[in-house]
Amino acid sequence: MKWLEVIHLRSAEQDPERLTEFLDQIIDEINGEEGGCKVSLYGRANLKNDVCLQLHHSSEKVRFSGSRLGLHLTMALKTFGMVNHTVWVAAERDLPR
Repeated sequence: MKWLEVIHLRSAEQDPERLTEFLDQIIDEINGEEGGCKVSLYGRANLKNDVCLQLHHSSEKVRFSGSRLGLHLTMALKTFGMVNHTVWVAAERDLPR
């Protein structure tokens, strides 16, 4: 089953370089692991201190409270600002438009 964790950070960080270095390091480590989840990073189009991390999972069981990695990242990112962490499951059929 495919599922996704979305970690949205609204950064209060006064030193954006510090946050950028942290995110680059984390993403490189996670994407370098064999068989692990894949991480995507997005920045909000009109608000430079909003970022969204997506952890893409494929497993038999969905962890509705989030993966260990997702929960760890959520806690670590709280030092930079407000964090919202949600879990999404891939739809088994097309949704109405």
